[in-house]
Amino acid sequence: MMLLDLCENKSNTLENLDDYVDWAIDSENLRFGQVINNGLGNFGRDCNSVSSEICLLLANRSDMLGHERQTERRKLILSGLDLARESLDFTKQKKMIPALLQTKPVLQALEELAIELGIVEENRKSSCSDISEN
Repeated sequence: MMLLDLCENKSNTLENLDDYVDWAIDSENLRFGQVINNGLGNFGRDCNSVSSEICLLLANRSDMLGHERQTERRKLILSGLDLARESLDFTKQKKMIPALLQTKPVLQALEELAIELGIVEENRKSSCSDISEN
């Protein structure tokens, strides 16, 4: 429901934005495990991919652009990158091509945002360009 709310209210003020950010900054809230990812991934999108898009949408909100929110924004981007890469690795391994294709644009957007903001990643994993559908 959070993803739908964020998509629906991209340019509107969200009363619960702080709650969403606090929840999403804790990366354990965003990970659902292999069983759930496998189940939903077979239907076209795994949970890690959804969680990475939540991070992207939160980080891109105009009310997150202020200097006072840069630490939170950085955490969201780094968490989103990790989740998107985990999703790509998982969906590629499981040959869930539709789910893999759903995640690629999210990872690309997060990588571009990280570059734009000068976010340097430690222990960088694979990038979107490293993942082919085959």
